[in-house]
Amino acid sequence: MVDVDLDANTKTPHVWIVPTAGGQEREIISSQDADRPRWAPDGKRFAFISNKESGSRVWIADFDDAAGTVTGMHKLTSIATEADGEFWSPDGKNILFVSNVYPECSDAACNAKKLEEASKSKVKAMMFTRLLYRHVNAYTEGKRNHIFVIPVDACVGTATSACAGAARDLTPGDYDSPVSLGGQDEYAFSPDGQEICYTSNHDKNEATSTNNDLWIVPDEAQYPSKPQNLQLFYKTINDWVDQWTKQ
Repeated sequence: MVDVDLDANTKTPHVWIVPTAGGQEREIISSQDADRPRWAPDGKRFAFISNKESGSRVWIADFDDAAGTVTGMHKLTSIATEADGEFWSPDGKNILFVSNVYPECSDAACNAKKLEEASKSKVKAMMFTRLLYRHVNAYTEGKRNHIFVIPVDACVGTATSACAGAARDLTPGDYDSPVSLGGQDEYAFSPDGQEICYTSNHDKNEATSTNNDLWIVPDEAQYPSKPQNLQLFYKTINDWVDQWTKQ
């Protein structure tokens, strides 16, 4: 549910729960904003998005099923370019999330440096050399959507410095991966958790194309591996990720 403050012109989301057998709904996170709750596969905790500390971050909440209450909350991500769209791996060991990064950067430190430089610069004018420089009500500012993966248990509750490099960019390059138009998540784990499928448009001129293809990339520590394009023959069709089959 969302608390609306007309005087402050703000909306603050909170997480509520209702028993599946019926009963009164209850707010289970009231101490901070909390949006997009997603249960872990074992049902013992859930991930959510909060702006409590330095922008949009992925948080983890421990849940007592017997009491129906949250017993603790921990910030998972601390990447400077923020995080959204969290998605659990089937075994509950990793979480995917999306961050808007500078495609020329190969690590978190580079992105943090460029954000700081932009913030401190006295020049606020923006220069664009290609189309698709604005989406709805925001400028892209030379950044791209990329999918990251982060190990949950290795990072929950640890110091920022200890986990600064734990999040890995699975879709590097000057492409939006996934392509997002404000609808459903355009990425998903395979049932065995070994691969991720996502949408991306690698056409030379994106502005004249709606050719979003499906791509597969392995979720493995020795990344980078070359993504595999699943749409090799029907290149003009717009494709979207839904869900994997169980086989």
